[in-house]
Parts: sequence; structure tokens; C-alpha cells
Amino acid sequence: ISLGNLGLLHYEQGRMAEALTHFEQALAIAREVGNRRGEGLVLGNLGNLYRLLGRIAEALTHFEQALAIAREVGERRGEGVVLGNLGALLYDNGDLSAAEQHLQQAIEIGDEVFPADAGCFRSILAQIRAENGALDQARELLERGDSQLRGVDALELAKLLCRRARVEQLAGDAAAASAALAEAETMAAELEAGPDSDLGQELIKARTALAD
Repeated sequence: ISLGNLGLLHYEQGRMAEALTHFEQALAIAREVGNRRGEGLVLGNLGNLYRLLGRIAEALTHFEQALAIAREVGERRGEGVVLGNLGALLYDNGDLSAAEQHLQQAIEIGDEVFPADAGCFRSILAQIRAENGALDQARELLERGDSQLRGVDALELAKLLCRRARVEQLAGDAAAASAALAEAETMAAELEAGPDSDLGQELIKARTALAD
């Protein structure tokens, strides 16, 4: 658990080599002692790391293994998180239809067992809807996601704000886009999220969108 938490801390800061080392050590121990739940959690974290590094096949393999374990041990929240992360991976890979299906399943589970998870995945689904021209739906998803994350998960809220900036830019509201980005940047500084972190990458995407 300690090694996994260290891995998460380094992942959130963008220190990927250190995160990978700690996740691999945590995975080996979880398997040694037969902790299937812990094994599934670490596999999911490794999937996120590989997704961020662009190693799609490895990310997919780890997510599939994590999902199988979550269902095996009855870890409902874990199942929802992995489904949502799979949706994010499919979105990154351009498979928007499959991404939307996975994200919707993740949101349903999140609303049932841990609303902040649903808020995170609503923001990704909002990005897809906005890119398909459904801007009102995207804004509704972002509003609900914001209410589920604010005061609960600062990191995921900051990522939602980055996506809100991109959605508002697509909608032609430059002031709203700039305000969302500014709030996300303030939060990123407080969280010490480096440019190679997940949040750092979302900031880059938002800044690029607003600069176009």
C-alpha cells in the first residue's frame, strides 16, 4: 500500500520513472501475498501511467486485467474507475463511440457508489459531446461533474476545469474559457503538478486550444 501510494504521488507530480518503479514493486508484493484487490488497484494505476506515456497496448492490457480482478472480488468502485479509464484511453485513441459507452457505464457506477468518480468521467464525456457539437449537453455534464468534485478532489476538479476551458472555447465563450483555465492553473501550482503529469498534459491541451 505504501509503495502504491508513493507511486501515485510521483505519478501526480509527473515523475513517471519513479512512479513506475514503485508501482512495479507494489504489484510484486500484492501478488506475493495474494492480495487480489491490491493487485487490481496497482494494475489500474499502471494502466493510467502507460496511457499517459502513449504506450496504448500496455495500458489496455493492464486495464483489462484490473477490470477482471475488480469484477472477481466484487470491487464495484474499482470496476467503475477502470471502465472510466478505459473510456479515456479509447478517447485518446480516437474510438469515440466505444469511449462514450465505457464512460457512461463508469458514470452510472460512480453515481451509485462514489460520486466524485462520476464527476471525473463526466468531464471526459463532456469533451466528446462538445467535439460532436452537443455543447449544451457538454456544459450540463461539466456542471454536474463540478458539483461532484468541488471540495472533494482538487486534482480531478483541476482537470475538469481544463476540459471546461476547451469546451467553452469551442462554444465561442473566450471569457469563460480563460476563467476556467486560470483557475486550473492556480490549482495545478498548489498541487505541484509537473508538466509531464496527467494534469500538466491537460493544461497543455487547454492552453493550445485557447491559443488557436
